Amino acid sequence: MDSEIIWRTGNLMLTDSGTWWAVWRLTPLSYSNDARKEDVRRAHQELFQAIRGEALLLGFTAEHDPGAIVERMMRGVRMDHCPDYLDEVELTLESLESVRVGTRAFWLAVPLATTSWQAKAQSVFTASWGKVQSTLGLPRRTPSPLEIRSARESALVVERALPGALTPLPATPAELAWIHFHSQLRGLRMDEVVPTPDVDADPEVEFTVMRSGRELSYPLLDEGGQSDVKRRERFVPFRRRYLKVESDRADVASYQAMLAVTGTPPGGWTFPGVEWISWVDQMGIDVDWAIRMQVVDAEQSKDRNRRAERTLDDQYEQQSGNVSITGSQNGLDHHAALLQEFHGKISADEREVEVQATIVFAIGGDSAEEVSETANTIRKQYRAQNFILDAVLGEQESLWWAMQPGVPTTRIVRELAQLSTGRDLSTTVPVITYDVGDEHGILVGENISSGRNSPTFLDLYGATQSNLSGSCAVVGELGGGKSVNLKIIAGAVVDRGGRLVVIDRSQPLEYAKFARTLAPESTTIVEILNPEYSLDPLRVFGNGEGPRITQSLFAAMLRVEAFDERGTFLSSVLDPEYTAANGIDSLQKLLQHVSELGTPEAQSLARTMNTIASKPDLGRVLFDSSLPPLPLKARATVFCTRGLELPKEAELANEQRYRHMSIEKIFGAAIYSLLASIGRTICFATDEEFALFLVDEAHHMTSQPTGLEEITRFVTEGRKSAAAIALGTQTVAQLGSADVRGLIPIRIVMRLQDENLARDAAKWLAGEKASDELVEDIQSLSPPDPRDPNRRVPLHRRGESIMRDSQKRLGHVRWLLPQREARREAILTTPPTLDLEEVAA
Repeated sequence: MDSEIIWRTGNLMLTDSGTWWAVWRLTPLSYSNDARKEDVRRAHQELFQAIRGEALLLGFTAEHDPGAIVERMMRGVRMDHCPDYLDEVELTLESLESVRVGTRAFWLAVPLATTSWQAKAQSVFTASWGKVQSTLGLPRRTPSPLEIRSARESALVVERALPGALTPLPATPAELAWIHFHSQLRGLRMDEVVPTPDVDADPEVEFTVMRSGRELSYPLLDEGGQSDVKRRERFVPFRRRYLKVESDRADVASYQAMLAVTGTPPGGWTFPGVEWISWVDQMGIDVDWAIRMQVVDAEQSKDRNRRAERTLDDQYEQQSGNVSITGSQNGLDHHAALLQEFHGKISADEREVEVQATIVFAIGGDSAEEVSETANTIRKQYRAQNFILDAVLGEQESLWWAMQPGVPTTRIVRELAQLSTGRDLSTTVPVITYDVGDEHGILVGENISSGRNSPTFLDLYGATQSNLSGSCAVVGELGGGKSVNLKIIAGAVVDRGGRLVVIDRSQPLEYAKFARTLAPESTTIVEILNPEYSLDPLRVFGNGEGPRITQSLFAAMLRVEAFDERGTFLSSVLDPEYTAANGIDSLQKLLQHVSELGTPEAQSLARTMNTIASKPDLGRVLFDSSLPPLPLKARATVFCTRGLELPKEAELANEQRYRHMSIEKIFGAAIYSLLASIGRTICFATDEEFALFLVDEAHHMTSQPTGLEEITRFVTEGRKSAAAIALGTQTVAQLGSADVRGLIPIRIVMRLQDENLARDAAKWLAGEKASDELVEDIQSLSPPDPRDPNRRVPLHRRGESIMRDSQKRLGHVRWLLPQREARREAILTTPPTLDLEEVAA
């Protein structure tokens, strides 16, 4: 057999038989979220029900281009202003050149019924006369404009019927060539990167370029690799169920095995749960697949069923009165039951279709032994679930051609067809992906949801530019890798020209140490109980925002209610005209001024303010004017709150306990509110650059009403100012109210070994109907090695998480440390009492 393609233009191909084929690239649907699986199945049913006649569905493995990956890292970044990020990109490119990063590409190919008999006649003439011209060595006649226009119109009819969920895009000539050569080089790892659909292409231009099918070089196909058998050796065909493919694109041959599905479980399979075509993606093996289909509508199928029923009636009549010794009567009963079942399915929906589907899996390698061993592995794994895959003897070449667009259905393809309905076939959901994350942005790790690892990006800034929230939260138990992930995000934000504000609760000041490695010349560290900078709102924000923030601070710290006598007095003193007239530009001068006033409310306020100001460990950060005010233009700002006492939830909920809280707890709660307010003010100051507010151990803030309010504002309003918040907690409940938990779009869960905590996290990721399997997955992330006396996590299991992205897709992501050694060390900085490798986990 030879290639049928004689002319190509746009996504159309004219074959030797005079038939035009059209090919579309399909966008796979996310299949990671249980709540969406029925929608994905329904989209596949719509796909199969939209087809009539012959069709070919392809799912070919492909590799990501390292250059394209780093381009996605750089998109939207002014690289000339980000030298540190440029170093990271260059090192990433070097690392990717030695690592295979895979994907799967999908196409649908359909032979077209032309819209006019004139065009059909011309196409047949073009094809048949072309054979004569080729034989005589003459230039081939190109299709006429009428032929091309008619084929385009037919293709548009098919395209409009395809489900929009799969986003069918006309395949480019480069894609058609890639399919052709990928089939020849299968298993040799010599593919070029699969071309991407050109969404901006001008169809009028695309269809004016005519390409000869002879541009595609043809392989030499050797059934069973007979050319490898020496004359004096005995040829044993049963042991050579493969195809040797030699191409002028490679110096070595590709050995390939085509495994056809010849049997499925007698009782069918469960949906969701047994999506068996995509099982090959979990095996870590490069496996292509193709589904050859013949689709007829329900009425045609019912006619066939009626003819089959009459045939059965005749056979029953012939056997009436006979004693069944061999069980032939039982065989008829079985066929009758199957016919009745199928008729019920085809009659259940007026849009239903009958599909005769031949499903072929293809693998390749550089030796016959390798491909035979791989084929046996796949067959055994499928057989364990009652699926029979057969490398049909003597038909490997025919099945190879059956996976090529433009090649008509052959006898063996029809013989291997499995009878199904559109709905039943849709439960195989072949056109799916486990991709998670954004199209570009920060490269945070690799998607390990299937055996074909792919890069995972986070574009928090891009989300805000699309009028969406870029906020995220990381939940995980101690040692699960939560803080490491937050530092990966934070470091990349600064490297890419963004700004960072952090509240660091840790005793060893780990985020402060980390921030100093990001932009040392533009990093501000403020330790609340041992400050080098003042957080006095009047000094930091001046006469604009300062008075308002001061009044909010005093309401929390001094319990100055807005409408009591002290509150109204304070409001009048903080009036911008009054402060300007009286030179009140700091809290120290405010205290001095109200102390000099003789009114009762002034004296009461002064005594209350002095309660804090007189305590050096608490008051310096607010009342010491010798400290420089906090600079607001720093690239990274870290507030260190170690040693601050905070009220417990029970104290906040009980009025009596609240009124008797210690000064230290009152001060701590007020400072957290102030820090949230300062962080929001810094991050919301401009929308010209992205700003991230990071709060690890966030329960210290979410447990305070004012802190929770600020976090809510960040999540809901940050997008307007190109700002987002990143939270880290040990449990989902610590994120605060249900509203806040629900509003956070990007959700990352690390290891939670406790079943109840894992179940809460699963519901946060996937909804109330989260599966038990998801709970078990969360519990088993980055497991400590039981053989290690220090319970460290093995290197290859570190950084595992389950992520839900802004599109509500779920995926298993293994977070990767940056390529720069200095950044790795900074991220893995841990308390001296902890083991470095344990924290790295």
